[in-house]
Amino acid sequence: MKFGKYFKKNLLEEWKYFYIDYKKLKKTLNESNSVVFYNLINLELLKLNDFIKLIKYYENVDLKKVSNFLVLNYMALFKSIKKT
Repeated sequence: MKFGKYFKKNLLEEWKYFYIDYKKLKKTLNESNSVVFYNLINLELLKLNDFIKLIKYYENVDLKKVSNFLVLNYMALFKSIKKT
């Protein structure tokens, strides 16, 4: 299974807006220069950081879900950067 399909299949619907936009990263990598790509990565990392700051304030958060969220985003970032 290609990673893009794996990523889409395994994301949590309630947090879908906080995931890294893997499809956009891949598209930007193919169409733009590296500066634009790395700026987009920085924006995506800021989005992740905002989510982590937000989730700290909730008491009944399933840590397994948070862990899976972080791992999936890490994999998306790693695979994107590896393609450069």
